[in-house]
Amino acid sequence: MKLYFFLCDHATESECLSRHLLGTTSSNVEWALAIVPGDELCLYNFQTGDVWGPLKALSIADCHEKHAWSGKFPVQVRVERTSASRKGNLITGKGKQFLTWRGSRPPHVLDDPLASSLMSWMSEHGTGF
Repeated sequence: MKLYFFLCDHATESECLSRHLLGTTSSNVEWALAIVPGDELCLYNFQTGDVWGPLKALSIADCHEKHAWSGKFPVQVRVERTSASRKGNLITGKGKQFLTWRGSRPPHVLDDPLASSLMSWMSEHGTGF
């Protein structure tokens, strides 16, 4: 299993969630092009450390809405909340201790076994969104 992480900040988080669209810069196109519909994704706010997800990819990476985020993130994937995320899976507070990255941000692609462990933890401890 692979789990893909997109980044956001205070300014972009609500736009990602309201548009059901995650985006990244052209420099990340290589890993983003590996995403296919049905893949699991998370949105990581690097300012707060909050993680939204799991989200399910509905599309491949493309420029779906060229004006989203004022055009700054043209590599985009349409997403929907999964049945697990509808139960609520925002990791905050204590949950952040589960997320131990090298540095301040997660890798863009998280492989097993950590991906499976994180998905299980989220389904049991998410706080809702």
